[in-house]
Amino acid sequence: MIFKTRCSGLRSIIYYGSNYFCSRIISVNGTIWYNDGITTSSNSIEDRHLSTKSYEKLKTCNGKILVLVIYACYYEKKTKF
Repeated sequence: MIFKTRCSGLRSIIYYGSNYFCSRIISVNGTIWYNDGITTSSNSIEDRHLSTKSYEKLKTCNGKILVLVIYACYYEKKTKF
């Protein structure tokens, strides 16, 4: 068997500042959801679409700096002929 890695793209960005973390979660369709446990509690707030944000704008979020990026990948099984 042969396995091929497939990455489906950016899924989450974690930021740090003011002694706590916040995050942006990116859905499969590219919608960005912002969550800051202190101000948004357990709710996420829609924060535009990934296609509208430049790399520079994703490096910070509400005064916090990027500390972790998460990509979703999976292995696809191929049969060898």
